[in-house]
Amino acid sequence: MRLFAIAVGLCLLSSSALADTSCTSKAADKKLAGAALASYMTKCEEDAAKACDADGKSQKLAGAALDSHMKKCIGMAVGDKSSLTCTGKATEKKLAGAALKSFMKKCEDDASVVCDGDGKSQKLAGAALKSHMTKCVADAVGAK
Repeated sequence: MRLFAIAVGLCLLSSSALADTSCTSKAADKKLAGAALASYMTKCEEDAAKACDADGKSQKLAGAALDSHMKKCIGMAVGDKSSLTCTGKATEKKLAGAALKSFMKKCEDDASVVCDGDGKSQKLAGAALKSHMTKCVADAVGAK
């Protein structure tokens, strides 16, 4: 029983450390947007899934227990993706009215600059660049 309590304590400590270094917080620190953000988050989630699967198997979990472990472990590693979008940030800041409108405009303008740079670094032009910009800015803003 004592060993179990120690294991639970260590898991809680490691989970709080993981939350501080989630994919979401790392992406926010790097100020990623659009395709770069999507690519980074996909890779980060894949890496988390591999690590969580190995952890679950080392704990000899199977079936529903492994599924539950995977969902929680990956969720903690990835973090809340909505906090990366303009809409998510505005919600966190509890903005409304003119402040919300101003924030969203600036955030969309910033995303447009980042997305344009990303598209040009991929040597996109014409319709391909326009398509990239539309999707990239929509992803950054949080449009559905």
